[in-house]
Amino acid sequence: MRNSKTADLKRFIGFISGFFSLLLPILLLSVISGCADRLLPELKVESVTYDSQKVSVTFSERPDESSFQKGFSITEDKASLNGTYVFSGTAVHFFPVSGIRQNYDYQIILSTQIEDTEGRSLMHDFSYFFSTRSSSEIPFIVSQFPAKEAEITGTLSELTFTFSVPINTQTFHSAFGVSPAFNYLIDFSDNDTKAHVIPTQSLEKQKRYTITVSTSLEDKNRNSLKEDHVSIFYYDLDRTEPVLSVQSVSEAGDATEFTENSSASGVLLNSKIELNFTKPVRTDSVSGFVSIDPPLSYSIQIDKESRRKVTLVPSDAEWGKTYTLHVKKGISDYYGNRIPSDHNFSFTYDNENNRPVLFESAFFQNSLSDYTTLSKQTEYSFLPLDPVFYPKNTETNGTLYLVFRISADAQNVNLFTVMDGFAISTVNGCFSIVLKNANLVPQSDFSSLPIATQIQAVGSTPGKLSIVKYTMEITNKDSSGIVSLNLSSTIQDNLGNPAKEGISLSFNK
Repeated sequence: MRNSKTADLKRFIGFISGFFSLLLPILLLSVISGCADRLLPELKVESVTYDSQKVSVTFSERPDESSFQKGFSITEDKASLNGTYVFSGTAVHFFPVSGIRQNYDYQIILSTQIEDTEGRSLMHDFSYFFSTRSSSEIPFIVSQFPAKEAEITGTLSELTFTFSVPINTQTFHSAFGVSPAFNYLIDFSDNDTKAHVIPTQSLEKQKRYTITVSTSLEDKNRNSLKEDHVSIFYYDLDRTEPVLSVQSVSEAGDATEFTENSSASGVLLNSKIELNFTKPVRTDSVSGFVSIDPPLSYSIQIDKESRRKVTLVPSDAEWGKTYTLHVKKGISDYYGNRIPSDHNFSFTYDNENNRPVLFESAFFQNSLSDYTTLSKQTEYSFLPLDPVFYPKNTETNGTLYLVFRISADAQNVNLFTVMDGFAISTVNGCFSIVLKNANLVPQSDFSSLPIATQIQAVGSTPGKLSIVKYTMEITNKDSSGIVSLNLSSTIQDNLGNPAKEGISLSFNK
């Protein structure tokens, strides 16, 4: 029994010995740590203060001057500041060159480079922010006139901007811009919350103006706009489409208006075709929108001063022919307004004053009292010569009448052009002919001519008849052959209108 108690006592003493052997290092570490705190204290920032002249930083220990200057930085609205350092025990005073100014943001950084005089440094970078602004609210534009994308008509007396807070008026002068530029004055009202831009000159019509208020604008606390404010307005825009009208104008200035869905008649051959617009258009591109059918050659003249008129000058128009002028939609003014639809104008060059000379027929005396009609309708017919009136191999005088249709405005066919442009010839020597003289037959004598009834058969087409009387010297022959009449296109009336075409007719003898 005694041996058992002794064994238990030994085991208890062993347990106590082991427990204290484990606890002793912990107790020693705690004691050493407490001593270290007292022997090696941590460098700490106790406070940061500022006034209008300086910033003061107080540490738990006296800082090393050199390390402080390396580890200390201060910014004023993100711009680094220079200044003077004053060290006083555990405090350091920094005096910026301009002091601590109103309405600025300041940021102070104390890095771990800073040590105390014993070489102990800050455990972490230290940051401190302060602001001398009474408000940090970002200003913005509440309203403006003209509004964005506005279209202004009439006089624009001023541009107005209303801000959320009073602004620094000097900064508005540099922040405001307008393009295209114009001269203006600036005024402010409502405790500097409203800016008035007053133009001192007339704005340009049909212009797009861009207004900018940049971020250089500040309020009284030097808070800037978040971003540039850009807006656009349009001044006195023209939204009207150009209207087209067309007319022909003669060399004498006589005009004939063209209208759609009807054909203009009586147009003179020397007339130009004018395209007139109610406003200036991009005339240089008009040629691509214009055509004439059937094809008609023409040159283009542009009124470069007014840009309202384009003139077509035809060079090969035919009398009596109807043409159609096509003007396609899309012709534009200088503001993008376009002619919205196609236009078609028909016109006819049939002015009586320009009627061409037309050969109607010739009347060839074939006997004492009879005349054979020579015309396109009787071509290749038989031309008999009465042997009694025209004895063979005997020179006999006969008469030939040439009948022309001319303009009602002309007096007669031009005799000299007829004499120069008319010829009669024979083939195979069927007879010989000499045209001895020619003269114009007065209108008053038509009814007494031996061909009066035949003239009536010519018809009553507009215009009037002009007759040339030739005396022929004919020598008849036995042989048969071909008789040819040739009339040149150079034949004219007294107005200068030429023959419509040259004529060549053949007949059998």
